[in-house]
Amino acid sequence: YAYTTLAMPALLSRDSITISGGYERLHDTDDSLNLAYARGYHETYALEAWKASAVYAVPLVYPDFAIGSLAYFNMIAFDAFFDHREGLDIDETQSSVGGELLFHFIPLQIPLEINAGVRYSRQIREGVNVVEFVVMGIPVASF
Repeated sequence: YAYTTLAMPALLSRDSITISGGYERLHDTDDSLNLAYARGYHETYALEAWKASAVYAVPLVYPDFAIGSLAYFNMIAFDAFFDHREGLDIDETQSSVGGELLFHFIPLQIPLEINAGVRYSRQIREGVNVVEFVVMGIPVASF
């Protein structure tokens, strides 16, 4: 397993571009998967794969808003992404493009920022639209 990420400023000083890539080779299907799927996909049969991603992140607003001591909202952001993942040992290609609307907040005055929101992904080859609720980049419900 190998993974690398490069992050840099984008057009405006508050925007950012992140480019990442990774490679993984599993010995058998009992090994745990480290390399993430392309967003919008949830399964793979490949034992050897590579993945490349690009994300353009834009903070939309800094609300500085609290709901009592339950949650403090410090940023609402939009991320546009492109993911491409290929299985090298089988003919499997996962490509998706889409965006995420994320709310960055601190729950219960715990010094830990969590982001949660909604993600729209378009599976390019299959022509399928996927909408997911995400917490910290992990889908918790898909539609």
